[in-house]
Amino acid sequence: MAVYLSRGVGEFQRQDRTIEEENEVKISKVLIVMAALQVMTAVGMAATPVTGNVIGKVVSGDAFRLNGDTVISNGTLLDGAVIETARTASSVQLSSGTRLSLSPASRAKVYGDRMILEEGETRIEYVVGFHLEALGLVIRPGVRPGGGSSPAGGPVPDPAQGRRSFPKAG
Repeated sequence: MAVYLSRGVGEFQRQDRTIEEENEVKISKVLIVMAALQVMTAVGMAATPVTGNVIGKVVSGDAFRLNGDTVISNGTLLDGAVIETARTASSVQLSSGTRLSLSPASRAKVYGDRMILEEGETRIEYVVGFHLEALGLVIRPGVRPGGGSSPAGGPVPDPAQGRRSFPKAG
């Protein structure tokens, strides 16, 4: 049994509802509030502009840090983004087609045309107009001495050694 105030002052209204009916009313009210919050959140996110140039995305099987925030699974990269990996590697796919893999316990600042490796290790694949900076070194793959370029813009093959090497910048 429940007692509710009616519209008139000093008047009470008696309603005989079961506990199940009361719970259904409460659940309905909670669902309405949750739906309203979801709509407000979706509208707020849609109205929030992304500032900066989107240069790609980062994906990881575990949590990582992106610009100081903890991110789970994936995130959008803006020019100058700082990625910090923890226990697992993170894969970076740039809009240019360049793909990077940042090893566990690594930190790097990523721009559309370069990565500055601050700590740890990285692997670069499908290099397109991209270079790596680490410990004061600049590595620019795809430029042969004499003005030629390597196949697919990648490292210059060294036939004598059977390896692929990066030429000196300069």
